[in-house]
Amino acid sequence: MDKREGFTNTILLGDSILQNSNYVKKSVPYLLSNKCNLTTLAQDGATINDVYRQLDTVPGNLSKSIIFVSAGGNDLINYAHVNDLIPKYKTLIESIQVKFPNSKIVPLNLYYPPNVQNSNIKLWNNFLGSNFNIIHIDKIMNTPSDFINNIEPSESGSNKIAGAILNYILL
Repeated sequence: MDKREGFTNTILLGDSILQNSNYVKKSVPYLLSNKCNLTTLAQDGATINDVYRQLDTVPGNLSKSIIFVSAGGNDLINYAHVNDLIPKYKTLIESIQVKFPNSKIVPLNLYYPPNVQNSNIKLWNNFLGSNFNIIHIDKIMNTPSDFINNIEPSESGSNKIAGAILNYILL
């Protein structure tokens, strides 16, 4: 049961950082499923725009939730510049707040996968850290064994991400 400030549900919105079951058996949702009241709507390959479709499918009875959001990474990989994404992301977070005013929204920043050179990741993480109370997965996803297919969270990475989410929920 989620205990942080009386919230009773956990929702995962976004991309494969929060839904990596296409890559590993012990995915983030798998590791969280028996530890909290979990609804996973995150999808592999999702962009900021895709999160709106996920948001539309959140059941209304989950109004008092902690909503974890991982979005922006696929937009950056597809050559969008961080300055173009910032207003889109802010609007997304505002939309989530409007739909679920009694929920807590917790963005995850982006990690630095091996062999991926993208200066926008640092700019993106600075934006997130300056504007939101985030989970810093860039600080925990820092060894090659944390990744599979060069960019996706491995089982080791899943353990770290799920652990960070549980620490947030249960503290």
